[in-house]
Amino acid sequence: MSGAPAHNGVQAALLVAHGFTGVADVFSGPRNFFFAFSPENGKPAELVRGLGKSYEIMNASIKKWPVGAPILAVLDAIDTLRSESPFEVSEVERVTVKIGDKESLVVDNRAMPDICMQHCVAVMLLDGNVTFNASHDFKRMRDPRVLKLRKRVDLIGSPELNDPKRRWHAHVEIRLKGGRSLAHYTFAARGSSYNPMSRDEENAKALDLLAPVLGARRAQGLIAAVWDIEKAHNVRELQKFYRV
Repeated sequence: MSGAPAHNGVQAALLVAHGFTGVADVFSGPRNFFFAFSPENGKPAELVRGLGKSYEIMNASIKKWPVGAPILAVLDAIDTLRSESPFEVSEVERVTVKIGDKESLVVDNRAMPDICMQHCVAVMLLDGNVTFNASHDFKRMRDPRVLKLRKRVDLIGSPELNDPKRRWHAHVEIRLKGGRSLAHYTFAARGSSYNPMSRDEENAKALDLLAPVLGARRAQGLIAAVWDIEKAHNVRELQKFYRV
């Protein structure tokens, strides 16, 4: 979501620092940015709309769950259902997931754990969470408990749920033993610009990623320093937290 542009920006700056040259202004000339990406419908005036007032970085999405984007709203729905109406995984008879049909093709029974809808749903039901390690554990895709639960997950692609705004919405229904049925529609995935995470949620995600490498204490220090980075005299002050 926001990681690739940040990486590309740093990479471009490093190339310049090492003497690489490039076009002085990518927005001018006959073969410019607009010609490459929108040859017929480009709107150059949009570049300066709200300049200095509206900051698009604030509309960036941050995934709450470390999974493929079409899976995000589904995990949100399961989390919501379990919070509102607690149930045991042993009670689950069937899970029906509905997302856009364009997205369903991307995540339907894939070989990679983090982009496999059925696998991620099973892990979420078993663990009550999907951590970075869990969503990238290939061995767990052969876990008998996970495989058994995966067979109970039905993924339905619906044209009506295709969304050009990429809110990543989804409808989830969980049928339990005894006839009880739970359903929830997630309008926009948690962490999207339409449904942003709280600072506590962002801290929790960062800590889950950083603590295994840096240790909890340094990870917490780095997170706090980044939140307060505007007061830092030099960005090198952060090195004490992330040097391994």
